Amino acid sequence: MYAIINTFPLKQKARLTDNETIRNFQTLLKKIKETWESVYIDKDTNHMFNSFLCTFLNTFQANFPVKHNSLKDKNDWITHGKKISCKHKRGLNAFNTNSIDPKAKVHYIKYSKMLRKVITEVKKPHYSRLIGKKIITK
Repeated sequence: MYAIINTFPLKQKARLTDNETIRNFQTLLKKIKETWESVYIDKDTNHMFNSFLCTFLNTFQANFPVKHNSLKDKNDWITHGKKISCKHKRGLNAFNTNSIDPKAKVHYIKYSKMLRKVITEVKKPHYSRLIGKKIITK
């Protein structure tokens, strides 16, 4: 079981917490009596708290180290064919910016509309599945 600490776009920090690490943590807290005695010796409550917190955090971090997990972009709906189609659309757009041919512009507009429809139809089931709803249809 992992306890999630912080999530970033492509990195995730988590601490490994299972029954064995929890037992090790509890036994280590019981074994370090000399450090607990230093907590109770001091008369200043702020110093006592800081000493306790330092001891506790050192033990905690030793038993539950941070693991860095990389998160990959999970867009399953983007296939190799769709990438090629988008690349072709960009090429058509570059051609149209320098062209005055109206047929080329009409072709680019039709291709863009067709690609947009295809991408929208493929995205619907993907994101519906992620949300946990039924597939959205018209």
